[in-house]
Amino acid sequence: MAIVFTITDAGRAALIDPDNNGTNSVVIAEVGLGSGRYAPAKDQTELEAPIKRVDTIAGQAVSDDTLHVTVQDETGDAYQVGEIGLFTDAGVLFAVYSQSDWIIEKAAPATLLLATDLVVESLDVSSITFGDAAFLNPPATETVLGVIEIATQDEVDAGTDRRRAVVPRTLKELLDKVLKAYATVKQLADHAASRDHPAATTSAQGMIELATYAEARDGADNTRAVTPAGNKVALDAHRTETGAHAADRISLGALATLGNPKTVQAALAALGSAAVRNEGAGGGLDADKLDGLQASQFLRSDAGNTRVPFGSTSDTNWDGLVYDEGDNTLAFYADQQPDKDTPRILLGPGYIEAAGDRFYDNGNLIIKQKVKAESLEVDGDVTVGGTLDMKNKNVINANSYTINDAGYGEGFMLPTYSFVESGSYSYIRDDTNGENVFAFGRDFSKAYKSFGVGANPSGDFDNGTALALADNDSGVRGVGDGQIEVWANDQRQMVVTRSTVRVDNELVVSGALSAKSGGISVSTDLSMGNKDITGVNKIRINDDGTSEGFMLPSYGFVESGGHAYILHVDADGNYSGKPHTQLNDDGEIYTGFYVGANGYKKVWHDGHSKRTNSYVVFPNGLIIQWGNASATSGRKSITTDFPIPFPNDCMIAVGCDNEDAYPDPVGIGWSRTQVSTTTDENGIVRYIAIGY
Repeated sequence: MAIVFTITDAGRAALIDPDNNGTNSVVIAEVGLGSGRYAPAKDQTELEAPIKRVDTIAGQAVSDDTLHVTVQDETGDAYQVGEIGLFTDAGVLFAVYSQSDWIIEKAAPATLLLATDLVVESLDVSSITFGDAAFLNPPATETVLGVIEIATQDEVDAGTDRRRAVVPRTLKELLDKVLKAYATVKQLADHAASRDHPAATTSAQGMIELATYAEARDGADNTRAVTPAGNKVALDAHRTETGAHAADRISLGALATLGNPKTVQAALAALGSAAVRNEGAGGGLDADKLDGLQASQFLRSDAGNTRVPFGSTSDTNWDGLVYDEGDNTLAFYADQQPDKDTPRILLGPGYIEAAGDRFYDNGNLIIKQKVKAESLEVDGDVTVGGTLDMKNKNVINANSYTINDAGYGEGFMLPTYSFVESGSYSYIRDDTNGENVFAFGRDFSKAYKSFGVGANPSGDFDNGTALALADNDSGVRGVGDGQIEVWANDQRQMVVTRSTVRVDNELVVSGALSAKSGGISVSTDLSMGNKDITGVNKIRINDDGTSEGFMLPSYGFVESGGHAYILHVDADGNYSGKPHTQLNDDGEIYTGFYVGANGYKKVWHDGHSKRTNSYVVFPNGLIIQWGNASATSGRKSITTDFPIPFPNDCMIAVGCDNEDAYPDPVGIGWSRTQVSTTTDENGIVRYIAIGY
């Protein structure tokens, strides 16, 4: 694969000589592999997340701007490569490449073998060499031996690919096609050269030359053929000639009836006398037929009872019109017998019947069963005895339309609102503003804005789209997904989500519990089933002194003067005796921890147990100290002071490094005031010491 590397500023400086008139010799000695995935920058000097460098590489310039590079790693390392860097023998990052996806991945038992073409834009790479060429497989070019792909038969036939090789099989198939085509052309040429081609005549086929436009217009040459284009030119020229169509210049054929006139002008003169001649029976003029039919076969307009058939008249049942002069009706028959069957449609004076049923009578439209119409416009009353099926689903009237008069069911459409249907839903639509107000489905109803319940709100809910209750400043609304708000008199009172219920003002429960911004008040006893009080940050009982606090049946937790106490509570509910535990304001043991009855023996003593470098002093004088020391480079001696000097002696100290999940022990020495150690790795050394 070809990878376009980014040449770093440092790499370009190493390649171009100081005078900017040539290139220096640069040796690529190592390939750096890293896990970073990013867009490379020209000012880079290192990989972002280096894994290792590999010196088993080879490379060679295969063109003016392309290097073929091969990298091999036979170690047992496992890693994923997202960035590749080329380093010179001077340690300079010459070029870098990275992408968002992994470039290559190596498993522990596998060997990494990466071969790629490095495209270096705008630079001559001939002066770049590599440290090892033992396993280089560059792509083949006109000047470099290397690996090349074999071309397919289609690529060989096309003849446009410069990077693939032709093998004998595909070359032979191409040559066979060429030789076959050549043989066909040669056969045609030989045939044309050996054949005698006689000229075409009016009685024999042969070769003929095409006439020019001038020859076609002239019309004198009878040895050349006229093409459609040449014929059009001659006709166009003829149409523009002055007097070309004069009556005395147009010749005619034989017209024996008119005396065989020779010109149109003479024929017109002969017609003038023929128009007044008697051409009756036997005179050569037969005008008693029309298109071969006798006059009796055509409808006469003066017939009393007229029948007009459509189609064949030989069928017993026929289609057509029948006019009855007696009752002045016009009947339409379709596949019927006029003398027996009732007509499909009957038009009479002031009425219309369909199959014997009268549906229009002197201005009244009578629908006995069902009518379907794309558009129906009636000036008078319409009576529907069955179902009125309208394809456009709309009843439109500028003022109102009365469906019935039983109550509020009146008015199918109002002047500015309409009831419409789309898909599986029905809508009440505000036609003035062009938006839906309500939607009705099989499983739900929806108000697009506010919906009032139990009241007549004067407008939309003041605080957004909601269910308005009583008036338009109180109600319930949804805010986003999974959050409901309750409002009263333009103030939000409660917020309900999936996990919480929050009251913005005061919550009163049956007069016993009230909650507001100042706190929670309990008017009666507070009984908790789980016996726990949990606060996210803290729970403040009071800050009035030792007489108040949080009480258990026999003990109380109280605060006084910046200290907290656990005290015993007597039978009367009063604190008595010494504190069992006293803590300072940091939550640490302040004066000691006591166990036992009446003796209050100290077990815990002075110390700073929460700190990284700290100590504990026990009542018997035993001291435990701990801490850490930092190392900034390779193997180095480290000495650090104990948090406090041991008054007498340090009996033992142990340590370990903190570089990974399995710290290694390190050698350590100590005195009464200090601890010392050495480490092979950069980082932190932790220790613990015991003394008295």
